[in-house]
Amino acid sequence: MKPFKDYSIKYKLMIIIMVNSSIALLLSFIMFVGYEIITFRHTMVNRLSTLAEIIGNNAAAAIIFDDKDSAKEILSALKAEPHIVSASIYTSNGEIFANYSRYPEEKPLSSLPSIQKEEYEFINKKYLVLFKNIFFKDNNENEKIGIIYIKSDLRPLRSKLFKTGIGIGIFVSIVSFIVAFIISTELQKIILEPILNLVNIAKTISIKKDYTVRAPKYTGKDEIGILIDGFNDMLQQIQERDENLEKLVDERTKELREAYEKLKELDKMKSDFLSTVSHELRTPLTSVLGFAKIIKKRLEDVIFPKIDTIIKEKKTERAIKQVRENLNIIISEGERLTALINDVLDIAKIESGKIQWREENVDLVEVFERAVAAVSSLVQSKNLSIDKIIIGDNFIIKGDRDRLIQVVTNLFSNAIKFTD
Repeated sequence: MKPFKDYSIKYKLMIIIMVNSSIALLLSFIMFVGYEIITFRHTMVNRLSTLAEIIGNNAAAAIIFDDKDSAKEILSALKAEPHIVSASIYTSNGEIFANYSRYPEEKPLSSLPSIQKEEYEFINKKYLVLFKNIFFKDNNENEKIGIIYIKSDLRPLRSKLFKTGIGIGIFVSIVSFIVAFIISTELQKIILEPILNLVNIAKTISIKKDYTVRAPKYTGKDEIGILIDGFNDMLQQIQERDENLEKLVDERTKELREAYEKLKELDKMKSDFLSTVSHELRTPLTSVLGFAKIIKKRLEDVIFPKIDTIIKEKKTERAIKQVRENLNIIISEGERLTALINDVLDIAKIESGKIQWREENVDLVEVFERAVAAVSSLVQSKNLSIDKIIIGDNFIIKGDRDRLIQVVTNLFSNAIKFTD
């Protein structure tokens, strides 16, 4: 039954109708043949009974007067009946009185069955056999004076009946199949047309994603009408949902676009602010750092040596040492603040996509020594130490020297910050 499931509804309906029609025709044909057989048997029995009665009435006088020749002559009239094979007249005590045989090999019965009824018949394979009592009316009383036996050949009649039945059956089958095909075609139009329309609409929606289309209105109130109405209602709901969803998406998209524009504006303001602040801070810081270095150099080269030669007091020495240390702190912190400002400017450049990278030969040993020197004050403040171990030689690479020093310095700073 699995291939049957793959057939279209059109062919399924046709197969169902044709199968049901075939079964109905087969049952009708069987009933027709059965009815014909019963009718045929009843007709044959009536016909033989009539012949037996006629022969019995004509042969009654011959039996009474023991006139066997007259009885044979009466039986010979059965030659006109081609289906009669043989016939015999028996006396009341069962002795054969006269006999008729169409064929020489046909012999009369040697003994009669016990017959309790006036008439008795049975079908013996190819023949219909009938026994009928012969009566003579005497003083208003029927006296049994003999028995008539008739044997009829059923084969020709059966053949005729079979041919007639087959012919009628074939004719009826052809006509019925034609009528069933016409009916199935009309039923397909009635049933399949709305379903096929529904299938085409579903395919169109699946391909074009257009939920505004609708299945044609169905005037019937059966299950197909309910299905089409439900399908159209579903499309209406989907259309309304999509319209609401599109409206909601448009609203959210507009809100996101506005928020994005605000964020872009805020980001630009932030970048501009960082750039402005960084430049504004770096200019005075550069001056401060420059003057601090000049002051330190003049003090170291000119003032401190003369003070040491003129005034040799511990208090003065302590003051000179403190001034020297304070100047070193000012220069160190100024340089660190400059580095922070440069970091802020680098972030602004990276975000704006304007940062420039230099590619040159860089010695990594120098990079690490510069980073160690940059964090030396932090190392001393936490009583830590940095041990330098170099294994191998030729540490020259291609890169941006200042950026590499910045990266390594940040790594050292973090290491010092989180080391006790």
